[in-house]
Amino acid sequence: MRIGLLADTHVPDRQAELPSRLFSLLEGVDHILHAGDVTRSAVLDALAQIAPVTAVRGDWDAADVDAPPRRVLTLGGRRIGLIHGRRSRAVEVPSLLVGMLTRRMWTPGLDRWLLQQFEGDQVEVIVYGHLHRPRRARVGEVLLINPGGVWTGPLERWIRPPASPSLAILETESLHVTFWDLMSNG
Repeated sequence: MRIGLLADTHVPDRQAELPSRLFSLLEGVDHILHAGDVTRSAVLDALAQIAPVTAVRGDWDAADVDAPPRRVLTLGGRRIGLIHGRRSRAVEVPSLLVGMLTRRMWTPGLDRWLLQQFEGDQVEVIVYGHLHRPRRARVGEVLLINPGGVWTGPLERWIRPPASPSLAILETESLHVTFWDLMSNG
């Protein structure tokens, strides 16, 4: 099974519409997981024209986005946890300030926090968003995937390494993840 992974679309608050390249990259996926900051439910309606969509609520989502803050589902025989990834402001604000001062991403304790959110759920994969930065990491037996942000702003392009708008495709059989830059023509 091929699953499209998205987060942080921010339509229409930060961009007017979804990038056209997103639709061609998602062509042929069996399911789409959106890890929050959908912003408006019309985004989910547009994505549902491609494949079934499962989403979670992000910190920028309007009231019309009817989604829980976390989900556990089985797709392609894999248990997948889906969450936006926003932690308490006591953690978020210092990490943002350090990132701004050092121009480096700094997310202390994020992996541990993500694993705690799905403790006892026996997930093999956790898909999260919020950071607008693509990432694939294995922590013990769990694969953590952040597809990056469909929208990235000046801060994401300034902090090192810089991030471009992106999405990911997960192949459930092999757990292979491919990241796609939405600004590239290749």
